[in-house]
Amino acid sequence: MAPPADPIAVRVWRGDLVESEHRAVASVWRGDTRIGSIGDVERRHFPRSAAKPFQALASLTILDAEGFALRDEERAVIASSHAGEPLHTELITGLLARAGLDGTHLRCGAHAPFAEEAARALVRSRAAPTALHHNCSGKHAAMLAT
Repeated sequence: MAPPADPIAVRVWRGDLVESEHRAVASVWRGDTRIGSIGDVERRHFPRSAAKPFQALASLTILDAEGFALRDEERAVIASSHAGEPLHTELITGLLARAGLDGTHLRCGAHAPFAEEAARALVRSRAAPTALHHNCSGKHAAMLAT
């Protein structure tokens, strides 16, 4: 049996039309007391990429303390999921190079870019996707750089 659908938490309107709806499960806490919630907060969830900013925080803190001087674009690709576009892979390649590493050091696996044009460009060039294209490679690169 499928779990019940999570409640719609956000509706995005474009004029008179609902453009998109986003379901959510959330709880609000004050200290050790839950003061509000929506959805089935007792059901197990797998945060996956939603946890990425928290996972990246340790690496960002260490890199800042070491004077790594990260640019805003690098911080963004570290703390998010990216689409494997050239801008993303170039940022990650540069980050790794500054740490004396390259894409072969990544162990996050490889998949085709999520950005359709970037994926088509790889096919046209007969190049295989690499770990640099993996949507989590920015976070992994930062972990390696520490």
